[in-house]
Amino acid sequence: MASGSTGYSRQSEDEDQDYARQTAAETIASTAQRVKNEAVEIGQDAADKIDEKREPVASAFEAAATSLHVNADSLPGGEKVANLAHKTADRLQDTADYVRERDIRTMLGDVERFIKNHPAESLAVAAGIGFFLGRVFRRSGAD
Repeated sequence: MASGSTGYSRQSEDEDQDYARQTAAETIASTAQRVKNEAVEIGQDAADKIDEKREPVASAFEAAATSLHVNADSLPGGEKVANLAHKTADRLQDTADYVRERDIRTMLGDVERFIKNHPAESLAVAAGIGFFLGRVFRRSGAD
């Protein structure tokens, strides 16, 4: 009988360990799902806040385009500079339209596609932006 009770005790311990593992796995899965849901919600909130700023940003691009068109012919440098200013203003207007017509997710998808299709140019732009930001922060730190 002693050996039978030992076998029962071992089986009970195994069942207890299995139950503990299963409970831990369920707790981990539940916690992971909750964290994932919270991350999605935070991401959605951030996207919504960015989307709220699209119209003011588009309006700023549009105002810059209008100002550049109005003043292009009076810029020093003659017709070539005026033509360049008008082309730049047209691009600013295109950017305003783009920002108005697309939400943040679409814009991010466009950026991802551009980076995949133009990796060297993307790296050059990123380096340029990094250089520019480095100079800005270095100057602001010197004040």
